[in-house]
Amino acid sequence: MAVALVLAVLLGWWHGRDDGSLQRIRESGVLRIGYAVEAPYAYLSGSGEVIGESPATARLIAAAMGVERLEWVLVPFSHLIADLQEGRFDLIAAGLFITEERGSQVRFSSPVLAIRSGVLLRRGEQESLRERLLTAMPVSLAVVEGAVEHQWAWLRPEFRPGLVVVPDALSGQVAVASREVDALALSWPATRLMAAAAPATFEAMLLPGAGETVNLTAFAFRPRDLSLQQAWERAQRQVIGSSAHLAAIAPYGFTQVDLAAGKETAD
Repeated sequence: MAVALVLAVLLGWWHGRDDGSLQRIRESGVLRIGYAVEAPYAYLSGSGEVIGESPATARLIAAAMGVERLEWVLVPFSHLIADLQEGRFDLIAAGLFITEERGSQVRFSSPVLAIRSGVLLRRGEQESLRERLLTAMPVSLAVVEGAVEHQWAWLRPEFRPGLVVVPDALSGQVAVASREVDALALSWPATRLMAAAAPATFEAMLLPGAGETVNLTAFAFRPRDLSLQQAWERAQRQVIGSSAHLAAIAPYGFTQVDLAAGKETAD
């Protein structure tokens, strides 16, 4: 019983201790946020402003925390977690999907969105591509390095020979337009937005064989930054689903039905 009591006290101290992460933000008044370019989650406006669903949501949450100054750090998508761990920024706001592998490296917030995977392809080729994907016929797919669609395609040997790994969504879009690949596999909102921007060139569809899988997005923190993540979590609960939040994400094609509340991932 004595040993159990000591362990209970130690665990209580561990979970209640101040790790300094929130205090650091309060003292500096600055929250550094890492992002990668992938519309509609995070990208740059024509004037150079960081916009998108994730930055819009992050600004509301930071304001609810009382943090007025945000510094945005642009990195390649595949560098987000490594650069977070190295201290280049305090959190990731990039529509990052929750996966078991990532969960072993970062501390996620509660889920924000529930998203399915899609495909960007050249107009008029949808039926042919759908059949080839479903019957494991030869297909060349572009995937963004580190994205969940990269993992999905790599786990299917029939797609590996034609797999082209690109650093970002724009590179994948260019690869489709130039016929370097048959399609770009990426999140459904991202592919849908690309197709809507150039309807004479592209169209989009849910990724056959993976389109029913629901991926949850979240903000990500260093595992040791518990006090910062907890403060963010409290503010996030006030923001997500509010009228101000829905108005902020509406320009990027998201509505209340895209929110993660009450939804779970499916295999």
